[in-house]
Amino acid sequence: MPVKKISPELAAAIRRMPADKKDKLLLRLIAKDKILVEQLIFELLENKETIEERSESVKLLIKKTLEEASNYHFTPGILMMNLRALNGRITEHVKITKDKLGEVTLTLYLLAEAFRLYLPKLQKISFHSPANFSEYVIRRLQFALKKAEKLHEDYHLEFKDELQNVLDFVHHFSSTARIAKEGEVPRRWEMK
Repeated sequence: MPVKKISPELAAAIRRMPADKKDKLLLRLIAKDKILVEQLIFELLENKETIEERSESVKLLIKKTLEEASNYHFTPGILMMNLRALNGRITEHVKITKDKLGEVTLTLYLLAEAFRLYLPKLQKISFHSPANFSEYVIRRLQFALKKAEKLHEDYHLEFKDELQNVLDFVHHFSSTARIAKEGEVPRRWEMK
């Protein structure tokens, strides 16, 4: 349902409400938005150092999910579904914490872990079968590259090795290598 804009009259009436009534209303509204609740917990109750803890918990979720899924029936489509779901968790983490470095490092970790666990299985599949998977990986990699370049150069050391690992995987797997070449994805990433 689309959100309606509050009229100036309604805004003025809300401002005139007693504080305790406004607080109750505000708390009811906040409770309906999971991301907003998490943002408030992070900003008001947690210490900013918990950003690393939150990032690490997403990393552990990525590792656990991909490892568990590797024990079951494999198709590039199932892997891509898992990657999309895990990318959603990364996006949620970034919305809550505004962790721009984590956005890059977690995306790279997700891609690297997928290749580490699944490359042998991917290589056994015919050339055209993993096309959607390969396109998805290249889009995510291009996204991470753009975000990485916007970060201050002091942060580059934190992810340059993982980024190079992903670039190596991408350029050595025939399905992603072709799409990476078309998308002008570099073979090496140079820090500025």
